[in-house]
Amino acid sequence: MAFQFAHISTFSRSGKAASGSKRGSSSTRSIFGELAREEEHCPHIEAPAAPLVLWERSGLTGRDAIRAVELRHDEQAAAARVAVTAGKAAGSTRALRRDAHTLRADVYSWHEPVGKHDDEWMLAWIDEIMARVGEEVAAAGGQVELVVLHMDEAFPHVHVLSTVPEGRVDQLHPGRRAKAELIAAGGTDKEGNRAYKSAMRRWQDDVNKISAKYGQARLGPGRRRLSRTEWKQEQASYQSLSRAYYAALASGDPDAIEVINQAMQAPGTPQEPS
Repeated sequence: MAFQFAHISTFSRSGKAASGSKRGSSSTRSIFGELAREEEHCPHIEAPAAPLVLWERSGLTGRDAIRAVELRHDEQAAAARVAVTAGKAAGSTRALRRDAHTLRADVYSWHEPVGKHDDEWMLAWIDEIMARVGEEVAAAGGQVELVVLHMDEAFPHVHVLSTVPEGRVDQLHPGRRAKAELIAAGGTDKEGNRAYKSAMRRWQDDVNKISAKYGQARLGPGRRRLSRTEWKQEQASYQSLSRAYYAALASGDPDAIEVINQAMQAPGTPQEPS
């Protein structure tokens, strides 16, 4: 069974959770430590392996790239200033608080187990995911800093880290941005929460426009109340379209690629219920 796993989180230097979250949060230091597979930051990994840095903004590779991005992030966050709008200090600026979220971290999981995966096919998927994230982040005023692939867990997964030059990354989170915009326009907190959920569903749908081409369903069978037979039939359909898309890519035929793209989004292709 292959279904999509894509997730966005944001992190602060102090490790405080985002406003409204009921869960704790890791600090940016622990995120960079886990990416680099530092022993104290990845106790859940049985046999940590060196991370594969696929891209870094200044062209560095390996753990040097991860360390460089962390230093750049820390310097940027430390230099960020926030306008003071009330009180005696109104009109001045202050340093950004350490609990402000200054790092966006995406994670995307490939559906074939490590050792049984198709490298070429997986890397084609990663290229499309990277391009999509780059466009999304740039449109929101941010920049992608680092892309890391981990191959030391059951399934390959890729991490994408992004920042905003001004410091805070709230605008890079689709759900929080949608909620903030609605409340700023006079909406209630309850309405803001609905806007948050709707924005995140749309984000998952957008990711699946890529993932579906590689055989990943938008939701698993349990979430959609599918029988085992229905799920197997759906997966056969996905895999057939996936193989056709791969063949079209290999041939370089733009018309064939477009036909498969349309088929993936056509009525009847499995998608999240509205």
